[in-house]
Amino acid sequence: MTQPPNRRFVLQSTLAASAAWALPRAQACEYFTPTLRVNHPWTRATPASAGYALLGMRFDEVTEDEELLDVQTPVAQAVVFIPALITSGHIGKHAPAALAATEPEASATGLRVHIPAGRETVLGQTAPGHSGAHLRLLRLTQDLEIGRSYPLRLVFKQGGTVKALLNVDFARFT
Repeated sequence: MTQPPNRRFVLQSTLAASAAWALPRAQACEYFTPTLRVNHPWTRATPASAGYALLGMRFDEVTEDEELLDVQTPVAQAVVFIPALITSGHIGKHAPAALAATEPEASATGLRVHIPAGRETVLGQTAPGHSGAHLRLLRLTQDLEIGRSYPLRLVFKQGGTVKALLNVDFARFT
């Protein structure tokens, strides 16, 4: 003779099943093209008055040399590439004058970020207090609020267009 399920088991099972439907689904942080994988596009929370925000992400599983040609998002009017500054073998900080000189040139000639085949390329913070090569969102159109996600469109030379989400985090996830 089989025993009927006890009341506690039935209540726990019902609660677990209903919680799975009620909780928000996890957001995808990986986006694929035929030539590479884009991991977790992120930025940090900032008020619109900040003027710019750093945009980071990681590219891996790169099967052939690739170039990121364009980045579009409704939270910024322009996006520029800021290469890493190397001084004496260490990543250094960018001088404000150097950044000001770089931004108009980069936006006039278009965005071109080389992504070599067979390697992982990281854009964003490389160590606390240092920023390596990264994308800069210029002329923010709104506050970037923690925990929010905003549309992001990435255009690659070989891989085509990828529609992604830009996540606003406390810090990067790699």
